[in-house]
Amino acid sequence: MKIKSIKLPFTKKSVLFVCFFACMFVFASFTRKDKERIREWKKSWKKEKGAEMESLANQTTDFSLLNQLSYAYPALKTSPSRTGEDLNLNSDHSAESSLSPEINIPVEEITETIDNSNYFPAIEKEGIIGVFSETEQDRASDNFFTINLPKVDVQDSRVFLTYELYGLASHESVSRSLNHQLSIGGEIIIPSAVWSEQKEELSSSTLKEGINTILFTSPSSGIKYKVRNLKIVFEKNKKKNRDYQISSVLSGDNLYVKGISRTSNVRINNSDVSWNNGEFEKVVKLSAEEKASGQFSLTYNGNTEYYKIPEDKKSFKIIGNSIYDYKSITITKDQEFDIHYEDLNLKAEKDAAEAASIEIIKLREKDIPAVSGGLKNVTSANSAYRFSVIAGKLDKKVKITIPYDKKKIRTFFSKRDQGFFI
Repeated sequence: MKIKSIKLPFTKKSVLFVCFFACMFVFASFTRKDKERIREWKKSWKKEKGAEMESLANQTTDFSLLNQLSYAYPALKTSPSRTGEDLNLNSDHSAESSLSPEINIPVEEITETIDNSNYFPAIEKEGIIGVFSETEQDRASDNFFTINLPKVDVQDSRVFLTYELYGLASHESVSRSLNHQLSIGGEIIIPSAVWSEQKEELSSSTLKEGINTILFTSPSSGIKYKVRNLKIVFEKNKKKNRDYQISSVLSGDNLYVKGISRTSNVRINNSDVSWNNGEFEKVVKLSAEEKASGQFSLTYNGNTEYYKIPEDKKSFKIIGNSIYDYKSITITKDQEFDIHYEDLNLKAEKDAAEAASIEIIKLREKDIPAVSGGLKNVTSANSAYRFSVIAGKLDKKVKITIPYDKKKIRTFFSKRDQGFFI
């Protein structure tokens, strides 16, 4: 059955034309007083709207409760509906707070901390780190965040790295490097499908005046997460700063502890830790007796304190990488070198340097930045090394040999496309 359309004696274009001129005539008929009344109404409307938004922003009933809970439970997940800077997840991982999670912190004290803080946001807004499979490509550009810091007096301040995280449960599962240091974190991977606010204390020795870079990496293959709204926050601290701060995660019998300290003399359950320029981390295998005690020990400069073992959480993967030892080499003018280190061979001819000191370290997977532009790591064990000239300079090139996997070359490249970059 056909539907008959009703044809009007005028077109749509002519109607719009008439409406346009009608509006023009109406606005042209406004007197000066009419225009002033409209302006006054717009001002009053904006004022009422601004007051309404301000009252909403000042409602801290729910946020103050979250602040108190977060003080005792630093890995607490927050709702994705958080608003701006209202959330301040203070976490003091001292022995007292770790052993007393029921502690109640007055809201006034938290508010005072917020007022006495300076924060510096990253230039980059968001980054996606890692890939789920080889078919994806991890863009190296959005794994880096940069923050320009002025000269800040950190004598009576504590420094924090804050950001929002999606894909992983807490900053303990995130591997990140500050100003080209070796990465820390990402040893126990606990996934999460909600955005959460993270607050991690930093060692002031890792920061510098000017441009600071924060690199996020995937701690292992098949791990992908998002980071946004990253900041460095300086908080005034009336109390004397402790010489160290820690945070911890437990999955099964594996306890991961990371933190900051002024010296490297740190032990967890009587085991040495990997310490690098003020940051340390350790994965400890707990015995049944240690888990039953509910505590683990931290010894710093000979003094031992006990901390509550955190709640057991199911993990996606436990990596437990140990840092490799540095290899230091002193090169002199009239001496040849042929050195083997962690599958790498380094050769230096005579007169390679008048006098120079170089340092090599093998990188773990979480220390290696993502590469893009079609580059692939074809070494036999996804290896990478950091080569640094500590003193002097090299007058001649040195030869570095690293074994590669022929199968990877055939997988990623044709014979015509094979090329190598260092």
